[in-house]
Amino acid sequence: MMLQASNNERVVQGDKLSEYISVSLGKTNLLAIRSEIHLIEPVDDRIQIKPSVLSTGRIQLDGRIIPVYCFTEDLEIEQTVSMEKPVCIVLKQNKHLVGILCSEATPFSHQIMKIQSLPECMKLSVRPIVGLCLSKTNDITEVNYLLSVQALLEYIDEYNSSRA
Repeated sequence: MMLQASNNERVVQGDKLSEYISVSLGKTNLLAIRSEIHLIEPVDDRIQIKPSVLSTGRIQLDGRIIPVYCFTEDLEIEQTVSMEKPVCIVLKQNKHLVGILCSEATPFSHQIMKIQSLPECMKLSVRPIVGLCLSKTNDITEVNYLLSVQALLEYIDEYNSSRA
């Protein structure tokens, strides 16, 4: 299911608003806050990934050039576009837009049991995640990472600084 985010649109799962979108990077699942999502689209004729020096790639959207990043399951930035990640999710913070390539982006429909900040041991390195979400569906319990656009932009800045 592909979604296009706008200020007037709401993603509904059953009778409740889905506050999060599950962003799959293979075995790693991130939860993006719905209000931080600008657009979710398949990579196709409309969303074409072009080469870029400072990011995995770039797209042109509504006359703007937007950097796009592809992450490994360990949240490391990949240098090349992975064909296993055919979905582009564009995140927004103020006037900043940044794209992430993922294998799937769907409304998060699991029962949330607990959300907490990252443990101190996970804060030792800059990562695009700010918390953990313990959730349950049927009898299966999962841990998902909470994605923050601010943390993502800081992670990308640090990554680009280390390459300079």
